[in-house]
Amino acid sequence: MTRFFPLVLAGAASLGLVAVLAADDHPLPPGWSWEQLMHSAAARQRGLSNDAPPEARQNLARLVTTVLDPLQRALAKPVVVTSGYRSPVVNSALGREPTSLHVTGEAVDFFVRGASPEEVAAAVLRLRLPFHELIWYAPGRGNHVHVALRAAGDQARRVRYAPERGGLVAALPSEVRHG
Repeated sequence: MTRFFPLVLAGAASLGLVAVLAADDHPLPPGWSWEQLMHSAAARQRGLSNDAPPEARQNLARLVTTVLDPLQRALAKPVVVTSGYRSPVVNSALGREPTSLHVTGEAVDFFVRGASPEEVAAAVLRLRLPFHELIWYAPGRGNHVHVALRAAGDQARRVRYAPERGGLVAALPSEVRHG
């Protein structure tokens, strides 16, 4: 379904000019917002747009509906997105890879209040939620979880850990030795 939104153009309001924009409607489950999925402090600080195009919104909606929302309901704890969609300009300004799945809305970084990243990764696996890539980060590396869900093609179900010392290690949550 396509909805139309009136937009008053900057400087044109005094002339009474209004443009109408069409936006694809990609509904999110209750409690989720586009603002939290496209929020970027870096974009705001640099004065950059971080508005997701319709295809990226569709990918984000799929990720929330099939991974994040079921995870939040199963754990009965809030999922907090720290990095969702990144426009190509924002992604470049942050020095990230141009092939980042954040640019297409196919990846998010998040944490769950009251759960460690390792516990969250274990829950994603236990619940058999779909994913292409699942990475949980040690406290010194951001203490969060990265999950990617490809829009098309096979989901590799690659599981990795980002230890304090750097790099990525192929490991299941129960295989990581702490200390």
